[in-house]
Amino acid sequence: MTQDNNPKNVDDLIGSLCDDLSPVGKVWCPYKHFTLWLSVSAIYFAVIFFFIGLRLDLMDQMHDPVFVFELVIGLALSLTGALCASFLSIPDMRGMSWFKAVPSTILGTFIVWNVVKACIHGMDMPHFEWVACINNGLFLEAFPLLFIIILSLRGKTTQPYWMTFMNVIAVAGVSWIGLRITCMMDDMGHAFMYHFLPVSVIGGLLILFGRRIFKW
Repeated sequence: MTQDNNPKNVDDLIGSLCDDLSPVGKVWCPYKHFTLWLSVSAIYFAVIFFFIGLRLDLMDQMHDPVFVFELVIGLALSLTGALCASFLSIPDMRGMSWFKAVPSTILGTFIVWNVVKACIHGMDMPHFEWVACINNGLFLEAFPLLFIIILSLRGKTTQPYWMTFMNVIAVAGVSWIGLRITCMMDDMGHAFMYHFLPVSVIGGLLILFGRRIFKW
């Protein structure tokens, strides 16, 4: 093989490798992904709150540091989870792999916080009934979860289980906030049964099928 033939052979090789490929669109910027989900979800929640109504003692509760802390940690969980999902839509996460630790740490803090509250205040589990909180929770979760999955499918994640996990906790955070500011029940048994358990079951099932949802 002579040196003069090398460029032509290389061009032929590239052409043969690319013959079966079809054009694809550019992957969205992660911040565009995040901003779109946040904006649309905020509008959706405003509409839902208009129909559901806020808890009557919300203004009084906003003076309770414990209540405010739970809202803040839910918001932090949602924002960091959604941002991490946005980075995960890029195959190399733009070098932000370390960011997965941020929402994971916040989730761990949230779980420990609720375990400590249950140990201090006790947790009486209610008999399961289909109460308004379940309906409200499903309304709060359904569209934001579907929307963030659709946005995530625009990307090409190489970590489907992490992507599903981040999608779930992004929605779980805002759902927790929504139920806290609409439901008058503050005891741990009710919160676990009707606020925490449904989204955990739905999220767990989605994570199991993460590789099927975000397949190449």
